[in-house]
Amino acid sequence: MNEMLKLIVSLSLSGSILALLLLIGTPLLKGRLSGTFSYYIWLLVLLRLVVPVTASVNLMDSLLHMEKATITSTLSEPASRQTQTNNQSATDQQTSVNIQPEGTQAPQINETAEDNSSENAREQLTLWELVQNNLFWLWLAGGASSLGWFILAYSVFSTQMRRSYVCPDDADIAVFERLRGNDRRIRLACSNGASTPMLIGLLRPTIILPMCSYVKNGKGSELYNILRHELTHHRRKDILYKWFIVIATSLHW
Repeated sequence: MNEMLKLIVSLSLSGSILALLLLIGTPLLKGRLSGTFSYYIWLLVLLRLVVPVTASVNLMDSLLHMEKATITSTLSEPASRQTQTNNQSATDQQTSVNIQPEGTQAPQINETAEDNSSENAREQLTLWELVQNNLFWLWLAGGASSLGWFILAYSVFSTQMRRSYVCPDDADIAVFERLRGNDRRIRLACSNGASTPMLIGLLRPTIILPMCSYVKNGKGSELYNILRHELTHHRRKDILYKWFIVIATSLHW
């Protein structure tokens, strides 16, 4: 098996074990941990799935050594039986020759069974080598397809949303300007395609609101809370966090 593929499978196993431990332990510590800590503790799982730092002895190596030993034993067994059969045949042939009456021709030894056994062993070895040589490319194709699907879906969605942008009311923009401070990269927009407020865009982050005039309709406090929430996501770089998840998901598809 390709070394890169062995590393990926090892990271998958160790990351899955760590995720299971967090799933079991988080409910036990409920109320003792802050929401932010509970949110970012899963970065440990993502780092375990992506960062190739392994112990000197790991689970994947043990499994592969066991698998290799089993295959070697399986392939050696027919060869051993064949050697025993050949030895026995040679002994029988010699005995038969010794006890034959003079002038009688010795019977021919049928080696069809031995040839079939040897051929089956070679076919098994060739098939296993073929699987080994193509596992890496199979994984690579699956990972690329998964990542490509995420990127394509996000691109289509963000393009559709940007085409439906509408400028918010001046009163709503005033609240937004007051909250965002000196960060001029992030923008505010309304869209009839948004059923709930959201933050999109890695290079050009935009908070998208449903088609609603919050301040004019007496929802100024609701707008304030919405914008604070989305701006918090923006300042914590949660979009990068989500793309990190996408990469880890594609890597371990």
